[in-house]
Parts: sequence; structure tokens; C-alpha cells
Amino acid sequence: MDITKKMAVENTGEVPTCQFHRFRFRFNAPGESEVEVSCTSCGTSCGTVLQALETSCEFKDRNLREGTFLIEIKKKGYIVPHFPCKLIGENELLVISVEKTSGEASKETQIPKPKDESEKLQYESDKLITFYMKERGGKNMIKKPFLKNSKLKSNGHPLYIFAINGETLQDALQRDGRLSNFVFGKKYYFTDVDSDASLTVEFSLKADSLNGRRFEICMKTEERGGKKLSSDLTPVVGPPQPSTSIKPEGTTNSKSPKTCKEEGTARKLSFSKRQECVMPDYDELLNILRNQFGPLVEQMMKNHNKKTYSSLLSQIRGTFGKRSSGFSTCHSVSKLLMLARSVCKIYAAKQGTGFLLFDRYILTNAHLFENNGERFIDDQQKLLCEVMVTFEIENLDSDDVNVERIPVKRDLLDFQLGLNYFQQYVDYAVLELEDHVSFNGLLCQYGHEPKSGDVCIFGHPDGHKKKMDFTIVIEGEKRIETLKTRMGEGINSYYLRDDLNRVTSQKTNIVTYDTSLFHGASGGPVFDDSLQVIGMHTGGLPYEKDSTKSFIEYAIPIRTILQNFLINMTIGNKEKILVKFTKQATTFPFLLQVITTLINYIIQNCDPSDITALKLWKTVMESEECNPKVFTDLKNEIDRQICNVQVSDTPSISENWQMYTENQGS
Repeated sequence: MDITKKMAVENTGEVPTCQFHRFRFRFNAPGESEVEVSCTSCGTSCGTVLQALETSCEFKDRNLREGTFLIEIKKKGYIVPHFPCKLIGENELLVISVEKTSGEASKETQIPKPKDESEKLQYESDKLITFYMKERGGKNMIKKPFLKNSKLKSNGHPLYIFAINGETLQDALQRDGRLSNFVFGKKYYFTDVDSDASLTVEFSLKADSLNGRRFEICMKTEERGGKKLSSDLTPVVGPPQPSTSIKPEGTTNSKSPKTCKEEGTARKLSFSKRQECVMPDYDELLNILRNQFGPLVEQMMKNHNKKTYSSLLSQIRGTFGKRSSGFSTCHSVSKLLMLARSVCKIYAAKQGTGFLLFDRYILTNAHLFENNGERFIDDQQKLLCEVMVTFEIENLDSDDVNVERIPVKRDLLDFQLGLNYFQQYVDYAVLELEDHVSFNGLLCQYGHEPKSGDVCIFGHPDGHKKKMDFTIVIEGEKRIETLKTRMGEGINSYYLRDDLNRVTSQKTNIVTYDTSLFHGASGGPVFDDSLQVIGMHTGGLPYEKDSTKSFIEYAIPIRTILQNFLINMTIGNKEKILVKFTKQATTFPFLLQVITTLINYIIQNCDPSDITALKLWKTVMESEECNPKVFTDLKNEIDRQICNVQVSDTPSISENWQMYTENQGS
């Protein structure tokens, strides 16, 4: 079977992509050592921490079903056994505390038994969020035992809780199971401990707005007679009522200052005592604002698809602080600047940006080698113009004076511009430097493209100094709405037709955002808030024809580029290049996944035309540089496939691939 058809299965979603994930655990006792475990999630599904721990003999030998146990993510908090494994950070440490009891283990800490041995808990990883709850109560709850297991309060660590988008806060807490049932009564509520004011959070609040927030449980204040106070000290989220009594200056309040003081109010300056000038038309303006408030809230709730006013406020609050949330720590910014050393300025037919991918290979945009309709690459993928690159252009008064320019070899390693084998838009070129550089490439920082969240882009806009820009991903379903808002009637412009389809199509493989890095920044890396390289900044929709400024910008995912790169290297029998790539992949699960996905598709649908490719990859994996032990199972499977497939006159992989690309018009 043709490799393109096999790989296309992945892009059409017929076969889920599997991801490898690992973390560590140790028991909280003297002399205990750390144990590494791994789990595999396919598509959007992932298992639980318990399912991963049960793959370890060390964990099974403890026979934990007979005792209580607590699981803590180091520096985060306590989790439940059914916590989704995908939410554990790569190589993160779990500490398990075990205490033998004379009786049966508590329901909270006892490992849940499935109804039958085949039952497995599975979660959709792209819908999961996490939040924290303080282990000690807040207002009126300091001494009240609201946790089923009192040991959770002893170490001063919070509860780390997961939720699923679309469910309520109460749903998430009840599934977590560590809170006593009485806390869901009317007397109890949550407050956001990080808000400027003590913001009350209702149990009906949707989980979508909970990510990363910290809460504490509180109890409403009551008078001695058992009646609730007329006004809580903690403000309840909700719109002002039309009956609110706000009087203009010069009028007297219906209640005396003495009565107000007895009710606990702190108003020392009443409207009746203030002597400032009266606002003209005060009553009329107040009535206008009150009449406009209700329709405004209804329209905003409709726009944000919210059913309650409190959930709307939470959405607005989250969006307002979202811009800087991902890169707010100095450590993150410092590490970004270290990674930016691999970003370079490229002098070609056009000036642009690129970055060191691995070894001495530079990744950049293919369109840099076209200018005014002329392409500076021949049919053999040889450069027809001199190309140079420079690194470290940040601190110079004159951008590139006295900076070392490193020449690029004339032979391009890879080049694709237009639709690829899967009808996805690609625009990339891989260049080889004449000399080695002293720092590492960004291949080891590779990560999957996000559907939302913060990103950071590096580039040389207008050919000047290296710059960075923090921005937010524009989600796929919001692209058309964003463009209509910014472009108006211009969205129907003929010259934008192809670019619009590329950006707005539901099948598109690009990442969209809004950035101030325009002409000259093409080819720069795009980092997510985990400091992983998820894409290459490529272009945007211009304001007008031949304009250097655009309405919306986009990046091509690194995953798409690496898939095409490996296929082309396989076709070209580039053994040395594949060895260098695989050497990097053996220590980084995301990279290993790209390789294993390609080989598994070849193996599962192998025919005589694929034997050459399988033998090539077997040679690569047997190289001493690639740690052959990592690929033992894969090599054995390749050997079995080679023996099973009969030799025939079917074209070789290169010929088969060439016929496919010609049929697609590539």
C-alpha cells in the first residue's frame, strides 16, 4: 500500500494517533526509590493514574486494597486514583502515602474496583481542566470537618481536582468524592481566593471557567436567632436589582445612621451628608442605565453562550487575564530567550526568519526563495542564489554590522510549497549550513499544536532585530467571525479567495492568531505556554493586494512539517539524515511518536513496494547512535513483515510515491 494513503488515514481521523506518556512515583517512606511508569493515550482518550500505576510490579506488590493511601503530585496537591493520567506532567513525581488500618479502608482512599475486570475508565483529554481547593476552610469553616479523610489536612497541601468541560462545579466535586455531602447544602459556598474581592462561586458554575483557579469552602453567616443577615460580607455574583435604592444628593435616607450602624454597615458618609454639587438629570440618567443593563446582559450571555450571569462574569474574568497567563513567570521568559538563540535571520531572494532544527539543518519558509513570480530553486532542488544566515542579532545598534554570516549549501535537503500528499497546505524548506553552530536545535522542543491558549512568536520583522510577540490562538470556529469583524466587505475580495479558504476551512491544518510581526518574520518558531515549538510562522491575510500587513496570521504545525519531512527522507533513502533525526527522537516521546506512527502504518498495510522503506528504517534503528534497545519490538515486527511479503514486480516506494504525487497534481 502507498505510504501516502496510510498516512492519510491519520489525517482523516480513521485511525487514532497514540501518544506515549511517562511519570515517576515513590512511596513516602525512608529508603524508598523512584519508579518510572508509562501510559499510552490514543486519539482524545486517556486512562487514569491508577491504571498506569497498576502496570508497575512495585505498586501491585504493596497490596494497597487492604489499606488507606493518598496520592500527591509533588508541588501541586493531592489527587484521586481516578485522576486522568494525561494531566500528569511528563516525568512528574507522584508521592504515595500508605497507612495500614485495623478496619476497612475509607471509601475516599480505597482503590475503586471495576464492575468487571474489563472495565476501564477513559476520559477525553482535550476536554479536561484542573483547579485547586484549599485543604482548610475559609469563613466560618476553619474548624468544621468537611473532608471525608482528615489526613488530607495534615500536610498543608491543597486538593488538585479535575473537571470536564460542560459539567458543573458540583458535578466535578461529587465525582472527586473527597468532600462530605453536607457542603452541597444551601449554607455553603466557594470563594475564589485569588480574586481582588472575595468572589462567591456558585456550585452551578460551568467547569469551562475553572481552569487553574484556587477555591476555599465557606459558610454563610447567621444571626443568633438563626436568621440570615440581610447582606453578606461576601459579595454574591449577580446583576443589580431594579429595586436597589440609590438616592440622589440632597435627599434623606429612610433609615437613620443609628439603624445602619446596628445592622453592621460601614457607611460613615451617607448621601444626605455630602455637600457636593448635584449631578444634573441624575434620576433620568440612572433610569436610562438601569433600563439598558438588562438587555446588555442578555445580549452578552447570548454572545458567550452562557445561561447565568455568574458564569458570564467568570468567562469575562478568565478572558481578561488570559493574555499574559501562560508566560507570566520570569523563569518562562528567561527560558524562551535561551531557546531564541536558535532563531536566525535569513538572506535569500527575500529576507526572512528561520531556526536551527537539529544538527546543522535550518527550517524556514519555502516562499522566501520566490520573488515577483521567479523561483530561485531549480528542478533538482538546488539554490540559484546565495543564501546566508546570521544568529544573535539582538543587542547591536546596527542590526547586522560585523555579525558572522554562515553560508548555506546549494543543495536543499527538503522543499515543499503548496498542497502536500494529504491536500494540506505546506510552505517549508530545510537548509544545510556549511559549518556547525555551538548550540542545540529546537527539534527536541517539539509539541502538538494547541486548539487555544497563549503562544509566543520570534522573528525578524522587516529584516531588523530579533523580536518576540505574545498573543492568543484564534480558535477554528471563531476565525470567520473574527475576519468579518475586521474586514467587513473586504472579506469578499477576489484576491483573498485562496487565502480565505486556507484559513477558514474546517479541514485546515494551520494555527491562527493575531500578531504584530509581519513581513520578514516568516519562518520563525511559534512556542506554546509549555515552551514547546508547535508551529512555524508563515503568513497572513493582507489588508490589500501586495500589502505587508494583515488581518489575521497563521503558522503551519511542526507536526505537519515533520510528517512530510520523514516521508521525503524515506523516499530519498536519506539514511544518515534519518539516523540523526532518530537519535534525537529516542529521548523525546513526541518525536518518537512521529516515527512509530509512520512505521506502524507501513507495517500494518505492507506490500512488496514498501520492503525498501522497511529495510531502510531497520538499518536506521540498528545504528548505535539511535539506542537500538528502544526499537527492539518494532524491529522484530519489521522482520516478520519482510518474511511474510512475497517479492513481486510492484514499483519501488519511490516510484509508487512519484505516481501518487503526479496524480494529485503536486
